[in-house]
Amino acid sequence: MTDQRVDVVVVGAGFAGLTAARELTSAGRSVVVLEARDRVGGRTCTEEHLGTWIDLGGQWIGPGQDRIEALVDELGFRTYPQTEAGDDVILDHDGAR
Repeated sequence: MTDQRVDVVVVGAGFAGLTAARELTSAGRSVVVLEARDRVGGRTCTEEHLGTWIDLGGQWIGPGQDRIEALVDELGFRTYPQTEAGDDVILDHDGAR
């Protein structure tokens, strides 16, 4: 194992950790991101449940979250309006029920 030195260690490769790493790198800092799971995204992920893919985690953005909305726009993430119909509504990526 070689000795590697960095300016900042970011713990967690969720939305906040990856954003922090990006901002620090943009500011000229050397960064390493540590993640315990075998994937990035933190609590935000897509999982199959009963034959249907379901998005989990940070699904909602609401009023007063201007910085999150700006970051979502900057990163090119897709957003969908929340439906109020039904007790349990699952929409696929094309918006079909």
